[in-house]
Amino acid sequence: MLSYIKKQSIHHMIKTISLQEYCHLDDILKNYFYISFNIDFDGTLNILALVEEPQYRTPDGCFVIPKTKNPHTFKLFFPSSLREVVTIRDVWNYHFASLLNNNEVLLACARSNHEEKNVKIYDESGQLQREFCFGEGIEDIQVSEDSLIWCSYFDQGIFSEDKIGHPGLNCWNVLGEKVYSFSAEKGLD
Repeated sequence: MLSYIKKQSIHHMIKTISLQEYCHLDDILKNYFYISFNIDFDGTLNILALVEEPQYRTPDGCFVIPKTKNPHTFKLFFPSSLREVVTIRDVWNYHFASLLNNNEVLLACARSNHEEKNVKIYDESGQLQREFCFGEGIEDIQVSEDSLIWCSYFDQGIFSEDKIGHPGLNCWNVLGEKVYSFSAEKGLD
């Protein structure tokens, strides 16, 4: 059983953590295929799921498929804030979902081929508003309170021909403009 547990209290110096069950994810996802979850800056739980069976890998299971030929239906749930579901149809295989502070939804695919736009921002009704290329090999995406989008990369992003992920960590604004890139001190690269 999948459960989202919200932290209730932490006692100073004793390191005791009390947990309280918040919701049963099995109830929410019983008719869907779970893809990922993310906890936003304010503690909001976002769950990304598919209506259809996922087609994220090649038949041999070795490689990730960034896009499919036919669109599939994504559902984005916000059970911790009791928000309604956002439905999005697209050919991309998304791995990450996050809510921006203006109630837009960010979806991102960890993979891209040659600067394809693998990050998309939708409005609450599921209509595409903007799209950007954040590069190949995305490890994780977190959105800050001021809607800055922090994007980390794994080895295939850092060492790929696509130079976007070479720093290992980039920060973007909601217009897709890079506002920060990590730069290692000498000897740490």
